[in-house]
Formats: sequence, C-alpha cells, structure tokens
Amino acid sequence: MTMTKTRAGLAALGLTLLSMAWAPARADSGELADALGATRTLAGVFEQTLSDSDGLVLEASRGQFSLSRPGAFRWDYEQPYVQKVICDGDTIWHYDQDLAQVTVRTVGDALSATPAALLSGAADLDETFAVEDLGDGRYRLTPRTAEAEFEFATVQLEDGVIRALEIDDALGQRTRIEFSDVARNVQFRDGWFRFEPPPGVEVVGEPGA
Repeated sequence: MTMTKTRAGLAALGLTLLSMAWAPARADSGELADALGATRTLAGVFEQTLSDSDGLVLEASRGQFSLSRPGAFRWDYEQPYVQKVICDGDTIWHYDQDLAQVTVRTVGDALSATPAALLSGAADLDETFAVEDLGDGRYRLTPRTAEAEFEFATVQLEDGVIRALEIDDALGQRTRIEFSDVARNVQFRDGWFRFEPPPGVEVVGEPGA
C-alpha cells in the first residue's frame, strides 16, 4: 500500500506555503518575512511524519525537495515509496511509481478548496494568515478563511533558514516536515519543475495552461 495522496498533498501545501510567503509582509511577521524575502529558490532534504492527536506516528517518509519563486516546487519521495509531486506554477503532476500512474491537475483545480489557491501567486502573507511570533524563531500561521483544510501551520527558523514546518488539521493530526542540507538561491536546470510521464504509465487528467 502506497502513501496516501492526502499526505503528499499536504506536503505540496507545505511547499506552496513557503512559495507564497515570499510576497510582501508587514513588520509583525519579523524574521520570517526577512528570511523568506531573501530567498529566490530553496533545495534540500526533507523528513515528513504524520502523527495522531496522541502523538503516535502513523506515517513517515523522506526525500528531496526543490522550490522556486513564485509557486514552482518539486517533492521527490524516496522512502518508503517512490512518489513525485511536481508543480511548474500552472500544473501539478503526482506520480506514483507503484501504481504506474500520474495524476495531472491544474493548480486551481488541485488547490481550490484551500488557501493554497492564493498562496501560489502574489498573495500577501499577512492578508492570508494571522501571523503570531512564538519566539525562538517560531511563527504560527492561522488561515483567515474558514475554508482552510488545516487549523494552523508553524514555521521554525534557524539562522534565517526554514528548518521545520508543522501543519495541524481539524482532526488533531499533525504533519511535521523537517528540512536539512538546505541551500538557498541555487540554480535549477531547465525543465526541473516539469514532469514527463514514463512510457506505459497511465495518465489521469489534463495539464494546466
């Protein structure tokens, strides 16, 4: 059984949160706004866990991530299963190697029920979220819309670099994503945020513009 697409979707939401946050932010966002404002691209290793309301880990995964302003990202799961979630700003490809299937959706269709529909563009951080400085480089982002699929997200900064992102949902579950070997403002090769389905793979859906 492969990792659920819901969890991969939350990971994509996490990267979209980061890509959105480059938009101008007011002073109450403090170090978070400064750190994100100084970043054009981001790449590194991620470790992701899903825990229930009692803190019991239900799922764990690991892989590589890439992010490019404004709204392009690549999420390459390596363990425990090979999956890819790739977005060029218009289209999201979700490739599941075990199922030999790629799901293709437009950014609007895939994220229309979440604040991420705003986040991949020029949305303002402070207009989209209530930002609370928790101290020690931690910031809580609470969606200002009741249609959000999560209650709040918490960003952890160290030395001006994002090291962790937690997404808490209405069921009390928490997705925690820890980042390591992070490099800012790296150069990606052409086509890095596009996906060409391998021969013989079932393709479901249509690409965006």
